[in-house]
Amino acid sequence: MLMNFTRCALGLTVVVVAVALPTAAFPQGTAELLFTGWGSQSVAGTLPVQLQRVQQQHITSQVCSTLLAAYEDVELGACHVCGFRQANIGACHGDSGGPLVYEGTLVGILNFFVPCAQGVPDLFMNVMYYRDWIRQTMSGNGKCSQVHKQQIG
Repeated sequence: MLMNFTRCALGLTVVVVAVALPTAAFPQGTAELLFTGWGSQSVAGTLPVQLQRVQQQHITSQVCSTLLAAYEDVELGACHVCGFRQANIGACHGDSGGPLVYEGTLVGILNFFVPCAQGVPDLFMNVMYYRDWIRQTMSGNGKCSQVHKQQIG
């Protein structure tokens, strides 16, 4: 089956609003970040009925690297943002791709986590790093700049 996506605009309402892209890097250090997701609340847990949210602290790359040292596959770079609260509070199965927001601005997208909130930081892709590409791709007044076709199955 061939699917043809010609419109990407969302129906914005009082409840559904667009989040801003960053115009500058957010403050380094312990900025309060809001992470939301529909993931389970424990390794064997069920999915929540309501959107879950957690305030995380932004931590530096140096601290993040130290806390993630046991995970050899993880390489931090300018394209990453680390968020952490405490053990037992953080990302879990089903949260991948979830937003990390600072003062109404999308600053990260969940990329890596150790299920489920086992005392190590959650790792997000830094939206500022990809901002120009996002703007270029989404140019066209809220619609995709070109028709995207995807072969399924």
